[in-house]
Amino acid sequence: MARRWGRRRGRRLLVRGGAALVGLGVLLDAGLASASNTGMPRVPPSFLGTRCIETVDRGVSAQWGFDLGIPFEDTMLTADEPTDSRTFQFFALCRQPSPLEVLPQWISASDAVTASMFDATIEIPAAGESLDEHPAWVGCVLPITTAAQRMPISCEATMPGASWDTTGVPAGAYAMWGYTYEPALNVWTPRDGVVRVIDGDDASAGPAVSISWPLSEVTAGLDAGVLVAGCVAGMEGTTVELAWATAVALASNGDAAWQPFAQIDDATDTFERSFVPPPEAEYEAVFLRAMATDPQGRSFASYTRERVVFLAGCDVPEGGDRSLPDFCQVGSGSPVVPAGDHVGDGCEPGAADETGTSEGLDSGTSSGDTGGTGSAGAVDDGDQGCGCHTRTTGIPHISWLWVVVCAWRRRPLGQCAVIERQ
Repeated sequence: MARRWGRRRGRRLLVRGGAALVGLGVLLDAGLASASNTGMPRVPPSFLGTRCIETVDRGVSAQWGFDLGIPFEDTMLTADEPTDSRTFQFFALCRQPSPLEVLPQWISASDAVTASMFDATIEIPAAGESLDEHPAWVGCVLPITTAAQRMPISCEATMPGASWDTTGVPAGAYAMWGYTYEPALNVWTPRDGVVRVIDGDDASAGPAVSISWPLSEVTAGLDAGVLVAGCVAGMEGTTVELAWATAVALASNGDAAWQPFAQIDDATDTFERSFVPPPEAEYEAVFLRAMATDPQGRSFASYTRERVVFLAGCDVPEGGDRSLPDFCQVGSGSPVVPAGDHVGDGCEPGAADETGTSEGLDSGTSSGDTGGTGSAGAVDDGDQGCGCHTRTTGIPHISWLWVVVCAWRRRPLGQCAVIERQ
């Protein structure tokens, strides 16, 4: 009997000991998980005080500086990060990526190799997959700051801003991008506007063009449309073509998807043109493009990176606001946009709603101004709804989100002055 009780007691101790080991393993796993940065948010740089087009005249100075902000400081590394993780690097691209184009996540394979020494789950990019080897970007990407100059995400490091020495850089227009290096999930952030490098006069470089509005995701009435605002710089005789395309068409047809809707001859300084889309654009994700071409055949294209969604009706555009975090209080402000009411001319004044407003979005200062918080702001249209209606042909591209939104914000029909489309 004593021997039997002893065996039972031993088994109980063994079970309890095993449970303790399992519990310890869970705690260790939880500790390892908490020490990983995989699920943590990546911090993007705030590009403060941007302008539509900024010109660097090397006849005056080859140095160009820009201000930076951050939403918060982020310097505490985990065990699975390389020593230079959680840093910023900046690049100048000789062209803007198209709306559906994604930049490579790794600047170089050597970055991935170094990061894999700290995190064994990191995969090394194959040949041609990193930015420095990608066939779409070789010869088009110029580092503003090198890997050795990566900037910690702290007030001390970011408050002075960054500078670009354009000595030896080919003259022309450049799109600026920031890169948050935090393996394995590195993040790209675009800088609004375009930087143009010239040597004394406009003919020394190709043209530059930038769409300043919409700055972020926008919804607008299908019959009201939007007003596309931007600016252009180039030699005399430069033209600008404005075009639109849906995400579906771009994915299927590439550049052939762009459909022109306006042509600006001998373009100078700023431009504003209304765009009222055809009926088939309803519920689609629409992107806009401005293509500047000078008399020498040199060209540069600018795109809206956020979609514009058109809903039935005459609602004035909503969205477009871009407020950039400035934790360190650098103070040079959010992006500025050209003056303009940002409402297309597809609806008669007051057609949006009997109690609503026919005025457009608040505009900022002109594209030549610096600083300030003059980004376009959204109109508060109360309960005037998204102007949904029943389509006899069905709704092929609507998502469940739009169904919910439209069911919540429905309004009576018959309030729009529909124009005849060409």
